[in-house]
Amino acid sequence: MRAIVVASNEVESLEARLRDAQAAHDSAWQAALRAGWNEKSLRATGARGPGQQGRRPRRREAASAAPATVGE
Repeated sequence: MRAIVVASNEVESLEARLRDAQAAHDSAWQAALRAGWNEKSLRATGARGPGQQGRRPRRREAASAAPATVGE
C-alpha cells in the first residue's frame, strides 16, 4: 500500500514540474518571437513550438519482413 502512495505522490510532483516547464517554454518562445525571431528559425535550432510533441522514432521493419523477390 505504501508503494502506491509514494508512486502517486511522485506522479503528482512530476506533473507539476511538467506544467512549470511547459509554462517556462511557452514564455521563452513568446519572448523570442517578440525579439524578432520567427517560428521557422526557432524550429531550425531544434526547439519545438509550445504544445508540439517531439518526433516519434521510426519503426524499423524486421529483416524477415522484407518483400521476397519474384522468380527466385
